[in-house]
Amino acid sequence: MLTDKAPPRRGGLAPRSLVVMKSTMMLVPHATLNASVSTLAAVGGGEVVRSADADGGYEGVAYALGSLPFAVIRRDGRQTETSAIYLPGNVTSPPEIMRAISKIAKSFGLSPSAIQWQSKDWP
Repeated sequence: MLTDKAPPRRGGLAPRSLVVMKSTMMLVPHATLNASVSTLAAVGGGEVVRSADADGGYEGVAYALGSLPFAVIRRDGRQTETSAIYLPGNVTSPPEIMRAISKIAKSFGLSPSAIQWQSKDWP
């Protein structure tokens, strides 16, 4: 099981425990990526967790990028080749969210076109 002390890997990604992250902070979805959880876990060296919570079943993986913790989660019923980036609830500034999403995608080696949707696109 991953701890929250794993060293950074590709792109500065440091694998973290999704179980610990979900139990210690509120996570909010802010972007959808055209990449599966398993693909992103392989790139970043993370551990895929399959579980369920009040919102239903999911699979996901957690990382830190510098001091920013985040999770990549796919909810049951969503396309298998997509995933969502979840940021801590205290990340609320639209410019900060946009920078974080861009950095996260880049750290996985994804192009900007891999970001299918992000919260700035809300009406």
